[in-house]
Amino acid sequence: MKRFFMLLRRFAALYTDKRLTRASAALSFFLTSTLFPLLIILYTLLGSSAERIARILDFARALMAAETANTIEDFLRYVALNNSRSMMMAALLLLLTSASAAMRTLEATIGELQGEPRYRGLRDLLFSL
Repeated sequence: MKRFFMLLRRFAALYTDKRLTRASAALSFFLTSTLFPLLIILYTLLGSSAERIARILDFARALMAAETANTIEDFLRYVALNNSRSMMMAALLLLLTSASAAMRTLEATIGELQGEPRYRGLRDLLFSL
């Protein structure tokens, strides 16, 4: 039992010393920021077919809570009414920047846990894009 508490104490120290709560929040934010641009891109690539949109919604409902799936449905309705080339390009840009920021956050967190920084300059920044 004493070993368990020592392990728990070490885990708590690692969790707070390496600022994992901050990294978790950042990663959650960036991954959430990629969801809606991804939906715009999928909608545009799949076309405006009602059948295809229904498949996306069925897939979303199987994986998510009902409120989340309803939000996605509302968003897809908005995209259907306002879809344009500009929206697609903006979504693509936002998707790329959010996904690369999520990747940098993940790699920085792993590097911090391992005790070695991952990014050392412009080359590594460009690689993350």
